[in-house]
Amino acid sequence: MSEIPLHELDEHGNTLINVPVPMVELAYLKSPFKSITLPPPFIEPVGNLILAWGMIEECVNNLIERLQKTTDLNVNERWKRENYSKRAQILRKALNKYLSLYPKSKSYLVDMMNVTSPINWKRNLLVHGQVSIGVMLKPDGNHYHYCGVAGVHNGKAVALKLSIHDIKVMYYDLGHVAAKFSDLSQGCDHAATILPSRDIRKLQALFGDS
Repeated sequence: MSEIPLHELDEHGNTLINVPVPMVELAYLKSPFKSITLPPPFIEPVGNLILAWGMIEECVNNLIERLQKTTDLNVNERWKRENYSKRAQILRKALNKYLSLYPKSKSYLVDMMNVTSPINWKRNLLVHGQVSIGVMLKPDGNHYHYCGVAGVHNGKAVALKLSIHDIKVMYYDLGHVAAKFSDLSQGCDHAATILPSRDIRKLQALFGDS
């Protein structure tokens, strides 16, 4: 499989691969203006991913606040300003205590958090890192565009190639987790199909006044 960055596409007779660029609407244009680097096919899935992440942030913050009220969870009053990884650590620690006698419920919630963690740093790279667009050729002669993102993760320089498919998978995974959080705050109907009734009562006690 050959990777062809856009600036190396052949300009001397070989077929060029068209890479669409965002349209500029003159009615809104102010000079000077710098366009985003993402081709239109990427804009919707990236926007969906950003909005879905906002839902996850809200759900995690809400759950930490509930655990503060329900348990003796003692956290710095500025915890909301911490990055997501630190808030996730706070939440995991609180869940370990609140659900210490309910291992299935604890696993249920921890598994939800485990889905979000790897998406978090990839989303951060996509939103805050250096972005470029490339083209990947397949053995059958077809091609697809990818979004190249580069930045720093855990103190190390990293680079990723994210296809539209990759971004959509992250979006739908976050939507699944957000729906589970929503279910917990609305009576645990979905969780009740998976968890024992005693676990459901414990979760309902946490989310009961939603």
